[in-house]
Amino acid sequence: MISNEKEFWTVGYSQWGRWQVRKAPVDQPDKYTLVEDLGPELKAAYLEADGDFVYIAGQEHISLITSGVPWLFVITTSGKLYVKKVAEPLDIALLLDTDVEEACACRGWKSNKYSVDDGLIIAYRKRVGAFIRVYRPIQGTYVWSDVQTISARQVNHIEIRRMNDFRIGILLDEELLLTNRTYIGSTVKTEFFEDQFNSDFLVMSMTATTGPKADFAITSVALKDLIELWVTGNYPFYKRDTTWNDLSITTQVVAGQGIDRYWVEDGYLKIRLKLPMTTPYSYMRIHLRALNRIQFERTPQSRPVCPELDIIYEAPPVPVDEHFDASWVSPNAAITMIQKRNLVYNGPEEHFTDSWQNPEVGFTLIAVVRIINRVPAEHFDVTVSSPGSAITMIQSGVTPI
Repeated sequence: MISNEKEFWTVGYSQWGRWQVRKAPVDQPDKYTLVEDLGPELKAAYLEADGDFVYIAGQEHISLITSGVPWLFVITTSGKLYVKKVAEPLDIALLLDTDVEEACACRGWKSNKYSVDDGLIIAYRKRVGAFIRVYRPIQGTYVWSDVQTISARQVNHIEIRRMNDFRIGILLDEELLLTNRTYIGSTVKTEFFEDQFNSDFLVMSMTATTGPKADFAITSVALKDLIELWVTGNYPFYKRDTTWNDLSITTQVVAGQGIDRYWVEDGYLKIRLKLPMTTPYSYMRIHLRALNRIQFERTPQSRPVCPELDIIYEAPPVPVDEHFDASWVSPNAAITMIQKRNLVYNGPEEHFTDSWQNPEVGFTLIAVVRIINRVPAEHFDVTVSSPGSAITMIQSGVTPI
């Protein structure tokens, strides 16, 4: 703030051994005028102007427009704290408290235009404890409030100030007490912002390297009701940012499959698919990106972002037994069984029961080659050298041969 006062008002102990209130022009501070003589014996004295804070159009500051002469506070040598207006008779001075050792006065924020008033505040300390009294309107009449205790501990120094953010601050040694803000003419309240990140905002994830199970990993993926994947980790999932896209399907066997939505609940990452997984040979790989906003909880104080990883669902193996009975009438017959490649076959071994009329008949079995897909299908090329030969095939299982 910038003062527009035309006079300086001061109170203090003069070189002549007297406590005095003086005033002087701003441009001639040494040309003082004696306003009130308080005598030779006081412990301390304080002045504070009263008035109203206003904003004058075109200025860059708030002005305190004072009303009347300042308030005068004194502490006698016996520790009595009195208050009155400067130059008023001593016999009308009001006793505020006793056993006072130090004080400080402040005109709180006030605006008649907006009907707010923090009051005229005197803060003081005794041998033990700090206190305030406030001159404020109660039911339309200005009166001094009752004593309020602000600290019960021993305080060695006390100050009270108006803060630039429209609070009142009371300093007790190195402890600062702050009031709520009082917003006055043409001021705006404090603004708060919340971050809303777009998908291109860079968030780097990392895992700790100390403590048990420092690295996060997926321990199981279960299919619920044929349409939801419940993902479990070695730490429980904690939270995800619903504005962030974290997952993408990289491999799946159901045409048109996709992710409908996903969320964190009861420590699981739950993924609802667009289409049910009805085939017994379901397989899906979902990639959790390096830039993600899914958190897991290592401890209540440690909730980091998940590392980049794959979430893989693989349906349980379906056992398949196939039996073949072959009978031949010609000694020249031969059979060759060729296992189709590009399959993952998790069933038990095939069993063949043969009944030969001629010991020269034989067959060759080519072993299964294991890769990622799990749709077993088998083809048999049969070569019979005699038209009289016959083969009888009995199939069991879920996939035609």
